Amino acid sequence: MERLRQRLATADWPWLELLAGLFVVALALRVWSVGHGMPYAYNVDEDGHFAPVAVGLMNHGWNPHYFENPPAFTYLLKLIFTARWGQAGTVNTWIVDPTPIWLTARWTTAVLGSLSCVLTAVAGRRLFNKQVGVIAGLVLATATLPVLYAHFALNDVPATVPVLLVLIAAINLRGDDNRLRDYLLAGLGIGLAASTKYTAAIVVVALLVAVLPKGRGAIKGLCLTGGAAALTFFVTNPFAILDLHSFREGLTLQSDFAARKLVGLGDTTGILYYGRTLTWGLSWIPFAAAVGGAVWMLTRKPERSKALLLSA
Repeated sequence: MERLRQRLATADWPWLELLAGLFVVALALRVWSVGHGMPYAYNVDEDGHFAPVAVGLMNHGWNPHYFENPPAFTYLLKLIFTARWGQAGTVNTWIVDPTPIWLTARWTTAVLGSLSCVLTAVAGRRLFNKQVGVIAGLVLATATLPVLYAHFALNDVPATVPVLLVLIAAINLRGDDNRLRDYLLAGLGIGLAASTKYTAAIVVVALLVAVLPKGRGAIKGLCLTGGAAALTFFVTNPFAILDLHSFREGLTLQSDFAARKLVGLGDTTGILYYGRTLTWGLSWIPFAAAVGGAVWMLTRKPERSKALLLSA
């Protein structure tokens, strides 16, 4: 085992080719049976959000008049639909046979999900090396839950892209590094994450873990991050300010819904429920390997384990 580990660590892996191969593998799994259920979307969330709202925007401008979910993914779909069919053509396609619209939206999710696998590999390389990065990317590319949700036109998978951009920036900023471009990247990622899925903004914690030990040296960078995040959020969700009443109303509805006991949650808490999804959603072998690796890092390399905590 030790000999295998040394060979993997010293092998000269062609990086760009590996990333391209990783993207192809991830995309193949995500578009396999992408047309399931057509011409109907049987997933309740998929049927009620994003793609239908994007089609509706063809008739009344850019204000979604709906903020239970942020609109960045909806806007992206509107731009793609318009480029493919035009505004009138999109509406007509939706009425006659919505299958092409659903497939386009699902392909968009699949491509973004595949990109998140590549970004995971980049983050792994920044933390450790190319070999670890590729393995991490492959785990995400083949894990049950990420592959499943990449088959739906929902915002969960698209939100992982800006989240990973923030994580990469935070990884770059750990230690003595203090480049403003990484603070800017983090701000862009935080703003886009929040305008894609509100709860994705929690990734700001990773940035704070990385830079708060710098003390005053991080103030200028954090100001840049805050400004970039606010500007990005406004550009990708302008009616959060321009239609503030509807925005606040949508947030209240979403908050009330999230506080309810949802079907399938049972008698446990959300934290325990979602924690258990790491076993079947990630698959048991990668989950066990991740736990074992984390324990090894904490005991053998405590300084590097800070970076592990950051990436988690």
